[in-house]
Amino acid sequence: PKDVGIDVLAHRTDGQDGYFLLMATPKTTFAAKELSGKNVTFVLDTSGSMRGDKMTWAKVALVRCLKKLNPKDHFNVVRFSTDVEGLFGELQLASKANIQQAINFVEKMEAAGATAIEEAMAKALSQKPRGDGISLILFITDGHPTVGETSPEILVKQANERNKWKSRIFTFDIGTDIKG
Repeated sequence: PKDVGIDVLAHRTDGQDGYFLLMATPKTTFAAKELSGKNVTFVLDTSGSMRGDKMTWAKVALVRCLKKLNPKDHFNVVRFSTDVEGLFGELQLASKANIQQAINFVEKMEAAGATAIEEAMAKALSQKPRGDGISLILFITDGHPTVGETSPEILVKQANERNKWKSRIFTFDIGTDIKG
């Protein structure tokens, strides 16, 4: 019930220095009022190589993430293939209506086209945070860029340069054909 549970195990043999193990464990459930809002941009690869099971599982995962948003969160969903499309023009409050609109958007996505990672990342990084929470980008893809910039090194450099709000970027690779 406390914010952090602490346990200490100590041991000392006579005449020798002792040692201890300190275990600090945060609680596992939080009330909504205890959580700060966050800014989340979900980015989903809808290129042709995502057809079939990859697209199905990516959509299932994204819908699950959308349903886990908290009322103080702000979010957007960006879909990309040859082109890039954001659901909203900017981050929106995670209201029930906005989450449902996002779920409908995700469920209508189809896999077709090339993989424009550069443009998709630029769109995600352009999302101005709302409130004081941290900014996260969850980037879901199965492959390598085929449109625009294709060099991984340059893409990373560009992302670092464009990341003016210090967003934390997490990539989730789908499939078994991802390389280095």
